[in-house]
Amino acid sequence: AGPDYRSTSGTGGRCHGGRTASGENCEYGDYRHAQFAGSGGYYGEDFGGGYGRIHAGELIVNGEISADGLSVSGYSSAGGGLHLEANNISGTGDIRANGGSSTIPGAGGRVSLVVGESSYEGSVGARTGFDTDLSATEKVPGAGTVYWQVAGGAG
Repeated sequence: AGPDYRSTSGTGGRCHGGRTASGENCEYGDYRHAQFAGSGGYYGEDFGGGYGRIHAGELIVNGEISADGLSVSGYSSAGGGLHLEANNISGTGDIRANGGSSTIPGAGGRVSLVVGESSYEGSVGARTGFDTDLSATEKVPGAGTVYWQVAGGAG
């Protein structure tokens, strides 16, 4: 498993922080330190969410920082990875690495935050993509991971 993972069994790749919609256990990476992109859809139909790393003294998020997987008509890709380190994080924006939405959605990615202080009031997520075929409840991929460590804490 890894960002270049491709299944040829007809279930697609689409994993990172969570399993595929068909239940393949192909998670990879460390939830405490996101460092990989998400895997793409079936037979390279699309690309996984990207990877971003930010190291800052002061990080103000009032917009969005996103490594979402691509949403397509078939097999969507997994969310990517975001690793943020800052002395202080604040703002009301969104930080996310969500899976792509489709009839066969992608798994969530990984988000890790290591901060000294936080007054952040925004959202952080690594959810699975939405299943746009509401009649097919068996196609539920795994959620990704969010790790938040503040000032020398355990996480």
